[in-house]
Amino acid sequence: SNQYTIDFSNKNIDTLDFEKNILNSKLKKTSIDKIAPYKAEEINYSLNVKSGISQRIKRYILHQKLVTEIAQLLENKGFTLFKGQIDCLAQKKKCITLILEIKTLSGKRQDEINQVRAAFAQLFYYNRFNITHFDNDKRLLIAVFDKKPNDDHIEFFQENNIEVIYKNKDNTFVYTSEIKKFIK
Repeated sequence: SNQYTIDFSNKNIDTLDFEKNILNSKLKKTSIDKIAPYKAEEINYSLNVKSGISQRIKRYILHQKLVTEIAQLLENKGFTLFKGQIDCLAQKKKCITLILEIKTLSGKRQDEINQVRAAFAQLFYYNRFNITHFDNDKRLLIAVFDKKPNDDHIEFFQENNIEVIYKNKDNTFVYTSEIKKFIK
């Protein structure tokens, strides 16, 4: 990993703050020939197809079980369930529509980042384009995880008006506060 030293003596405050933020962001300085390698000899990767397929199948099964568990919980609370491109949509007429995106986590940090990004984008997309015929005044976007995501990610979702449900180690669901009003 490259280390960079910046001489702050001849810089104004705006430049100084910007450069400090860059150093703290884990971004790495690069050049045009290294920003997006595409030649096979420049890309370090290993591929184990059989292992990858096996992991995808396990993850798919876990995802489907989690969808079923959360749907059962919502149906027991009086919600009508819908499926399609959205993992689960649950509605109480004249009350609320819940848009749920279900994600499984491998336990690796980068996987969690990828799953959080995907859930975030999918929920906003579904809310804008996929449920225009649900006319409830209140919609709640919910990211559902098979285990507790990092606290920073939970806060990130809540800062963007997305609630979070995750399964605890004792196999029970944990909800952020807004959801508790509708799932009692």
